Amino acid sequence: MFHKGEKEKQLAYSVQTACDKHGWITGCKIHPGNINDNNGGLEFLGEYIEKHPEVENIVMDAGYTGPLLLHELIKNGKKPIIPYTIPKGKHKEITKIRFKFDKENNYYICPIGVAIRYKGVKKDGYLQYKSSKKDCKNCPYKDKCCNSSGYKEISRHLLEQAKDIAHSIRKSELGKTLYPERKKTIERVFADTKFNHTLGFTFLRGLKKNQNRCLLIFAMANVKKLALLIDKMKKDITDSLSLLLNFIHYFLYKHKFC
Repeated sequence: MFHKGEKEKQLAYSVQTACDKHGWITGCKIHPGNINDNNGGLEFLGEYIEKHPEVENIVMDAGYTGPLLLHELIKNGKKPIIPYTIPKGKHKEITKIRFKFDKENNYYICPIGVAIRYKGVKKDGYLQYKSSKKDCKNCPYKDKCCNSSGYKEISRHLLEQAKDIAHSIRKSELGKTLYPERKKTIERVFADTKFNHTLGFTFLRGLKKNQNRCLLIFAMANVKKLALLIDKMKKDITDSLSLLLNFIHYFLYKHKFC
């Protein structure tokens, strides 16, 4: 069962897809629709970078910002480039992004300088940080920041540092240069294959059948791209030959050879 955002619930498959900087599709893998992109991407990219060790930078959308996925990529010497994501929750709230993490002392610092200290590990494995009610009692931002109990609580993943590294890459010149290229490459791949080659739906059941179907669709898309390139090259060669012949004719005429 696939359900994402405001989309209608439906039985579906999802496909993890990779392409190079020129838009050539270089890999794909089918997953059930109820698999999170981070989990599906972790499996797909693990296999992909093993086959393509030459890849250095991996540009991904907002669905691939999980700390575990980012950690595995960084551990393998890859640079994950992800977009800026708007913090969840009401816009009037003071969210986690406004708090600075002090790695050396292992606590968060709120916008007015109050320490949100480490309290232990929660059942879900996340690190838990809490402020004291006393520190937050007279805070002017209390209504926008604290929970109903009167204190601020922040959760931090064990591998949260990987997200911090990814965000620093996003803000670098490399990130600013490469991320906009997505709309010219993988976004164009999906647009073309969904609207022109039926990738947006399937009449088949089973991972293997749909994996083969996707391979055929993407292979066809690459062949189509190659055919268009060859056609363009032929036209360019024809135009170049025509220009060359005209130049030769003009040269001979000017020098009265003909």
